[in-house]
Amino acid sequence: MKLIGGNVKIRTRPLFVALIAALAAIVFAAVAVASGGDAAHPQVLPARLVAPPELSAVTWDAQSSAFIQFQFDRGKVMSTATAAGGNTLTIRQGSAGHVWRTQSFTIPASATIRLNLATLPTASANAPDSWKAVPFTRLKNGMNVRIVQTGPVGGTLQIVRVDAQRADRNIPIPTAAG
Repeated sequence: MKLIGGNVKIRTRPLFVALIAALAAIVFAAVAVASGGDAAHPQVLPARLVAPPELSAVTWDAQSSAFIQFQFDRGKVMSTATAAGGNTLTIRQGSAGHVWRTQSFTIPASATIRLNLATLPTASANAPDSWKAVPFTRLKNGMNVRIVQTGPVGGTLQIVRVDAQRADRNIPIPTAAG
């Protein structure tokens, strides 16, 4: 407490505490505004995922008594190449008409290639999905594909299956049933 000019007393400690509290409030408000997010980095999760081009999940595998990772990449076939060391599939990934990336995958000979026969032009209009194993050479530019990779969590993933169907139908992310 200080005496100023006789009888006037000013308490400096409460004034100092109030000043510090006001400064802290300004700093916290500035940080909150700055971290609110922008178009490239939204802070709110979507209500639902709509046609994600890539999705990864970890699940328990009772057969191996371990957690395993699945990754699903979806996109439109841009090119295919057949070689002795492995077949190459290049897809364009995106969602709602926006391209995310173009990526090439080396498809091992051990991977299963499946074609949805219900989506072929020769199929009837109400045909149920019918997947058939086909050779890699049946994949054509413009087809929609889903590439399934699996492996140990944090380890190297291996492509185990490629699902394909005609260009005007997206392949959904699989459900628990497959």
